[in-house]
Amino acid sequence: MERFQALQDGLIIGISLILLLMCALMYLRWKTQLYLNFSGAALLGVFATIGLASFSDKPGVVYMFFASLFTCGLIMQQINSFRLFYHKRTDRLYVHLGTAFLTVLAAAASLFLPTEMSSLLILLIVALLGCYSALKLFSENERLRNTLAIALYSVYALCLFVWAMTKVERLLLFGNLFLIFSLLVMFGLLFERIVGIMQAATFTSTHDEITGLLTRKHFMQQAHQWINRKQAFGIIYIDIAVNSDGTGLLNDVLLKNLGIAIMKYTEGFGISGRYAPNGFAVLVTKPDVEIGDLSDRIRMRLEFEAPGSIFTGHMLLIEDNELEHVIHEAAQLAERSRKHGLDKIHGLEQSRILSDSGVQK
Repeated sequence: MERFQALQDGLIIGISLILLLMCALMYLRWKTQLYLNFSGAALLGVFATIGLASFSDKPGVVYMFFASLFTCGLIMQQINSFRLFYHKRTDRLYVHLGTAFLTVLAAAASLFLPTEMSSLLILLIVALLGCYSALKLFSENERLRNTLAIALYSVYALCLFVWAMTKVERLLLFGNLFLIFSLLVMFGLLFERIVGIMQAATFTSTHDEITGLLTRKHFMQQAHQWINRKQAFGIIYIDIAVNSDGTGLLNDVLLKNLGIAIMKYTEGFGISGRYAPNGFAVLVTKPDVEIGDLSDRIRMRLEFEAPGSIFTGHMLLIEDNELEHVIHEAAQLAERSRKHGLDKIHGLEQSRILSDSGVQK
């Protein structure tokens, strides 16, 4: 029995320490008030679990003191979790703040109150918190797991109350199982969300926020990798016309639609990125593609989004050519096409102009 109790105490402390480490790393990464609050709540949880483990062999008023502190940390994590999942909502969370204040009072009073009264206070506080969170706060996606975490902790609180009434210590061991499962559910919920945030941060660091295409820097990095593998065959540059004063067609909605269209029409042919404020670059990595035809198809399909405003130029990639120079040449061809109203198609060894009437040499 003592070994089982020691195993439970070790698991509870271990999970709490992992939560603290995860929250601390998030704070060091982003340094926001939210992750500082997460770290503070996790630190309180670690302190409380160490106290619970220290007095688990002789539970009494001190054990109830640490149980009240742990409940306070749980409520603080609930507040932080809500702010993490719904950062645009401005709910005041008065119920959470009130129950957190009550747990602090319960912790102070537990040193003087009978264990029966302290455990009953914890049970009522957790029940109130669970009902409010399930009915009022979390949406359907997160409600089930969050409600499950609180429900499991409520069972622990119930076992705590029954133990206080009967003094059957095996009830504490049984209740600790639900405490462990509650911590695991909370850890999984937070871990999944934080991983999602980190993935989003990684995506935004390599992709343009508006178009969803690769940023210029990441496009060049990816392009050089394809070139080093000798799997890069040409560059298509897409120029979007704007007014001479810089205003006109370019806006976030149009850029987003163009980005979606470019990704759709170049998928399977290569990689694409936003190379300039009004220019996109496509690296063709498929060997059996006629780059001129692909350039024309892309231009005609993008015309549906911005009629009369899309101009393209392309260059073949030959060994020992500098990538930036090739992109610059393709951009110059697209600009020339815009000025002359024609779509120019050039290779490194020959150039020609394709007009509606045919090919002019």
